[in-house]
Amino acid sequence: MEDRVAIFIDGSNLYHALKNNFRRHDLNFT
Repeated sequence: MEDRVAIFIDGSNLYHALKNNFRRHDLNFT
């Protein structure tokens, strides 16, 4: 979860790009 927070602090730009890739991981984490 810490990694996700780090991305948020990094910037929405990075979050949006990773969101597409993390979307699949999100389902696994949820």
